[in-house]
Amino acid sequence: SYQVKDAWFFYRLKGTTDEHRLDAFSFAGSMARGLFGRLVPTTNHFSGSGPEVGRLVAYPLEPGEYELYSWTLYVDRAGGYGYVSPKNRPPPHSFKIQAGTITYLGGLHVNAILGPNTLGFDMVFGGDPDIRDRSDRDLSLLKSLYPTIAGWPIQKSVPDGAQWKILH
Repeated sequence: SYQVKDAWFFYRLKGTTDEHRLDAFSFAGSMARGLFGRLVPTTNHFSGSGPEVGRLVAYPLEPGEYELYSWTLYVDRAGGYGYVSPKNRPPPHSFKIQAGTITYLGGLHVNAILGPNTLGFDMVFGGDPDIRDRSDRDLSLLKSLYPTIAGWPIQKSVPDGAQWKILH
């Protein structure tokens, strides 16, 4: 939906409360879209592979055990911006970072759920996470975007997407 300015997944070093986020569009892209509407496109690494919009990201992390634990959509609201997050957080997904190894977490996307507001206009009122192993698409893209790590060994640690679906 054009109303979604960014999608974030949150991770932390296991046993801490330090919150870090993975951005789908990046702050600069979100600002450009917010200021100029859809005239300034953000980077979309997935334009040729279906309806998903976003980018492939690789973050350098210190070795250790981490957990992916929530998501948020940053959306347009009348007169400003708002946030859509799960009412109940999904179960955390633990993953390990090892020096000299790439840890692949999968295709992490959130599909916006639209519904009419009191005036009858559709707006984002929810999100449905879509998490799956897209290594067939993502790993070749990773190697072209990050050639300095293209030869590193890869370990997969993809969360169970079904556990991250809408929780009531």
